[in-house]
Amino acid sequence: MGGAAFRVFASCALFTSAFAATSCTYVENYVDARPYAFRSTESERLAVTMNPLDAIVRVAGSGGVCTGTLVTARIVLTSRRCYRSIAFSDLGINPRLRAGVGGGPISFASSDVTTVLESPCHDIVALILAEELIAPPVRLRLGATVAIGEPVRVVGFGVCDGMHGSGRFVGSAGFIEEADDQSLHASAMSCPGDSGGPLVSDWTGEIVGIVLDDGGMTKVARIDVAQDLLARAFVVSHGARFVGPETCR
Repeated sequence: MGGAAFRVFASCALFTSAFAATSCTYVENYVDARPYAFRSTESERLAVTMNPLDAIVRVAGSGGVCTGTLVTARIVLTSRRCYRSIAFSDLGINPRLRAGVGGGPISFASSDVTTVLESPCHDIVALILAEELIAPPVRLRLGATVAIGEPVRVVGFGVCDGMHGSGRFVGSAGFIEEADDQSLHASAMSCPGDSGGPLVSDWTGEIVGIVLDDGGMTKVARIDVAQDLLARAFVVSHGARFVGPETCR
């Protein structure tokens, strides 16, 4: 059957929708901070009432559109393939990458990307935003193991043949087929443009990885390999001009 038959709009059950008012350790042993630097209680209320999937954002550049995940108000995780495919075109490097919140064809809030942190250890990339974007918190599986056979889905802005319209979609369920200490392979469907988006567990709603390619069996970087990258991105997003090199594990 065609991809359109299995590609459905987002279900809120995939993510936690409650705002975590207490401290949240996103990078164990590195930083301990609230996931979002909200400026006011009004912004907190806004985040609670938003679609929980609004943390999955559109990343756009001169080379096209792909997907990312807003893990703090100014940090988007995506893939190296996503970044390089949209930042480079026939005209060279695009000086203006943007990340946008909103599941429809047009983002209702967006920000320029000011800094790109690539890793020598894996293919996950952190984009640092010029301005804060408000979105519900996400859960990253940084400590628990990933199970072979665990049901998962890709969430992204990709478009497969036969699909109509554009926007954020949740793919049909698949399963983790292979896993090692760096990557996963899953049978969950992905479409061109889903690169950089999250692979989400149907069991827990946690993000277990970042999609590296799109189409066929989906190759995914495990989210837990990005702990050092997250720590560096957190420091840079709070004004640091220099951070040390990432340590490969």
